[in-house]
Amino acid sequence: MKRIRLFAAAALILLCGAGTGFKPQKDTIRVATWNVDSGSADLSDQKEFLSGIDADIIGLQEAEEKTDRVNGVSVCDTLAEGLFRYAEFFESFPWMDANGLQKGSYGLGVLSKGVLLQDEVWTLPSDEEQDLEPRILTMNKVSYQGKFLYFYNLHLSYEDDQVRAEQLEAVNEILAENSGEYQIVTGDFNIRDLAELDALEGFQAVNTEEAPLETYHGDDWDSKCLDNILYSGNLELVEAEVCPTDTSDHDLLLAEFRFLKKAE
Repeated sequence: MKRIRLFAAAALILLCGAGTGFKPQKDTIRVATWNVDSGSADLSDQKEFLSGIDADIIGLQEAEEKTDRVNGVSVCDTLAEGLFRYAEFFESFPWMDANGLQKGSYGLGVLSKGVLLQDEVWTLPSDEEQDLEPRILTMNKVSYQGKFLYFYNLHLSYEDDQVRAEQLEAVNEILAENSGEYQIVTGDFNIRDLAELDALEGFQAVNTEEAPLETYHGDDWDSKCLDNILYSGNLELVEAEVCPTDTSDHDLLLAEFRFLKKAE
């Protein structure tokens, strides 16, 4: 089987805000992934940051819905308003208050300028004995420029390396169901080493050992390259950049892809 190739091809890796940046092309799509660390910053500041990011679709991690930390609003809807036509939130687990009552939800989100045609959610492997944070994989089928893109988003476990390996194996099996289609996977992978992504077959990564893109601000992990965008072989990476922000403990990762012809 074809294994993931961890390289940035001939793509130019840029730092957002440094130089002139890159300009979108008509046959391309601009994709971003961002762990928003909900509640760590004012949503208005995060929205102002996103207003300067010319992305067509964004996968969000650590989004919240109607929790006290975000003043009872929807993070996805608030960030999308006026910037993206469509927004969807997926609950990973209910957010509970000190009295054990549900006060909103915690999970993943997607903001899109293209039509979201359908969605699906899978629960990823965990370890009940360790009481780990529940993890999910989400998929949105997106209509964009007359093409259909299968857009996946995830946030993997950091607590246990073996559990994370099992999650990647499960993701690999799910991705195979739409083999041959245009596919992109965004997320906070929480990996210690980029080689962990070898588990995903037939995909290339934007964030690689050869061209690492550091997005995590913390010093409590083996790597700062936690955020990544993976893409199928019928897409070509044009350029990628890190967009720094102090509105989260993660910077945003942005990449532009060109649609290639799919195999007959």
